[in-house]
Amino acid sequence: MVIKTIYDPSPIGYCVPPLNAFGGFATTELAYNDQTSYLNVSGSFAEGWNFKTNIGDGTIFFPITGQLLQSTANNASLRYPRNGYYWSADNRFYTGGLIFGFSASWVEYDFNNKSGDLTTIRPVQEK
Repeated sequence: MVIKTIYDPSPIGYCVPPLNAFGGFATTELAYNDQTSYLNVSGSFAEGWNFKTNIGDGTIFFPITGQLLQSTANNASLRYPRNGYYWSADNRFYTGGLIFGFSASWVEYDFNNKSGDLTTIRPVQEK
């Protein structure tokens, strides 16, 4: 369960999702590999993935986003522009939090990410 604080930039009624919100996007707990057969997707990679949801035949599109690193913010260098990265509300180490990341061939749920890195937020509706 996520407890929304004043630091959550999501609109009213929404919050940064917990890491397990991304849990069904691969058929294994950790699908960091070069085999797309582990990805729980519909169709092929098209600048992002249509991940399957647990609601009927539904899918949800996550586009690639890249990431702007704290160390490169002065020159606005985009890190890994062919990958997608999304913040979770999980904070398991003192300098940042955990993100969900993916590319055309892998998905990983527990990237450590510095709080100063600019990473996409995809809010979910609060319960």
